[in-house]
Amino acid sequence: MMDGCVDYYEGLLPISDYEKEFGKWENIPESLKEFYRFVHNGFYFYASQNMGIIPIQRVTCMDDYDWGIIEDLDLEVPFGMNSTFIFFETGMGGYVLLDTQNCGDENSVVWFSKSKPMYDKNFWDIVDEWIVIGFN
Repeated sequence: MMDGCVDYYEGLLPISDYEKEFGKWENIPESLKEFYRFVHNGFYFYASQNMGIIPIQRVTCMDDYDWGIIEDLDLEVPFGMNSTFIFFETGMGGYVLLDTQNCGDENSVVWFSKSKPMYDKNFWDIVDEWIVIGFN
């Protein structure tokens, strides 16, 4: 409520059957697993369902999308599109990705849909920064 208006966020209940849910993403950082397991199964700005960590059921693989920007920007992508998942989205074309083959808090990828990705960023630092932006 920075501007005098009330903003609503929704945090989903933590995942109780996390072994089943994390089978696909067993290599994600332990800190993110613990977030899903003990804090929330994702949260987001209620009106747009963005600006937050995506509920585990909505986490999507980069390979599920057509990323024409890769050819447009002549990018060499140093991660596997079929092993990289979107765990945070801004709703404005910004994503925080984790490659489950090379995963850790310090090697997430920040990608805005119309610019070159930024590699080796700390997942929680980026998420925290964007959450603060969302509150302003």
